Order: sequence, then C-alpha cells, then structure tokens
Amino acid sequence: MAATWSSIDDAERCANLAAAEEMLTGATTAASAAEAIGRAVLMLTGAPRAAVFFRSSKGTVTCPWSHNLPEAYVGNLVTPDGINPWVHLMRCPELRCMDMPKGGRAYSPKPWFLADARELPFSNPIRHRFERAGLRSICAWPLSRAGRVIGAVVYYFDAPHVCLAPEEETMSSFAPQAAAAVPAGPATLDAPRGPLRKVRPSVDAGRAGFEQGPIVLNGAQAALSLTQSKLREERDRLATLERDLQAERARLAAERAALEAEHRRLADLTTRSR
Repeated sequence: MAATWSSIDDAERCANLAAAEEMLTGATTAASAAEAIGRAVLMLTGAPRAAVFFRSSKGTVTCPWSHNLPEAYVGNLVTPDGINPWVHLMRCPELRCMDMPKGGRAYSPKPWFLADARELPFSNPIRHRFERAGLRSICAWPLSRAGRVIGAVVYYFDAPHVCLAPEEETMSSFAPQAAAAVPAGPATLDAPRGPLRKVRPSVDAGRAGFEQGPIVLNGAQAALSLTQSKLREERDRLATLERDLQAERARLAAERAALEAEHRRLADLTTRSR
C-alpha cells in the first residue's frame, strides 16, 4: 500500500483506516495493545518493519513489540540502565517525537520522518545505525493522550519513502485511536520493569521462609509453579485467539473495501454505457 497512497481514493482509505482501528479493540494490557497497534500499522501503511515504544512519565523508553527489526537495533533505542532517560531520548532521533519540552507542559508532539538515511553524512550516527539494520527510511508517530506523550509507533522501509499528504492524514487519524487503546495509568507503561520491583520482596520473603521451613516453602513453590504454568497456557491460548480474530477482521474489512471499489467501478461502467 505504501507505494500507491496517491492512487487510493478517499473511500478505500477510509475503509482501510476503519479496519486498522477495528484491530485495536479488545486490548486489555499494554503488551496486547502494543501488538495490536503494530500489526494495524503494518496493514495500514504496507511497511515491512515496525515497532511500538512506550515512554513512562520519567522518560524511560521500552519496546514491548517489534516486527522484522534486528534485536541490536531495538536494544539501542530502549533506555539503558544507568543513563538519564531524557538524555537518551535526545541521542536517538527516532525517539524525539516522544521528548518532553522544558517544564513538562502539555503540547502537541510532531511526527518525525527520514525519507532516505543515505542522504545523511557518512559520519552521521543514525545513518550508521540504519545501515547496520538494513533500513533506509522511517516514519515515527507519537502516541499522545490528553496532551501527554505515552509512546510512539514507528515504521520503516527498505527503500526511500516520502510520507505524502494522504498518508499523513491517515496516520494523524490513527495515532490518537492507537493511544486510546493503551490502558491508562503509569503502571501500565512501566509494565516491562514493574513486575521485577514487585517480585523482589516476594523473593526475599521466600528466602527467609526457606531458612525457617524448607518443606513448607517447597510445597508452596510447587503449587505456585503449577498455577503460573496454567496461567501462561491460558494466556497463550487467548493471545492466539485474539490474533486470529484480528486477522479475520482485517480480512473481512479488506474484502469489504474491495467489494465497494468493485461496486463503484460497475456503477461507473453503467453510467458510461447510458
């Protein structure tokens, strides 16, 4: 789709947008929302690669979902330990649409585009990063809610790509819907790190319990392990069902768009024949 934005009429563009927004329904966690947003963008833009980043209120960037991107590239964009999160944002142009202005005031964030990384100087760090990852162009759209940035959806192309007006209009409509699909609350965006903070006290308590009564602790751990295993199986089953449902919704929406286009074509032929 990315190469034919200018040839798609308004009706088909609206149908594609509706299909993408339909894919966002049903997300109950930050992880499931990130996957839904990412897959919707792949369908909507035709891009071969994409990632969804979340930014906490403290500036920490995480990446709960990516597609067809090298782990090393994504790892360079996630906030590393021991680094000021806001400094890290400034060092990565791909993330600057998530940066916060001085004073932390509410504002309207802007997307960031790079049509061709090879047009940058040879010494430019982002050109080096793109060449190592096999990337050529990028479109980064901020996800904001109530004037506050909570993340970004970023998609990439392997060839030069200019974001034209129809694509900008479509993504400008999609991005707020995508942000709204992410469950509210700072704990949600800190989810990749949050569980570790919650688990540590339990580990310490478990260690003390082991010293006092190994048999009781081992029995509790076995029961907990079994429960966790069952929960993981159920979660995987539900995730598979959700992906299948989203794919079916997207297929039906695409078929509907094709039928509407064919209906218009036949109507035009009928009018001309008269």
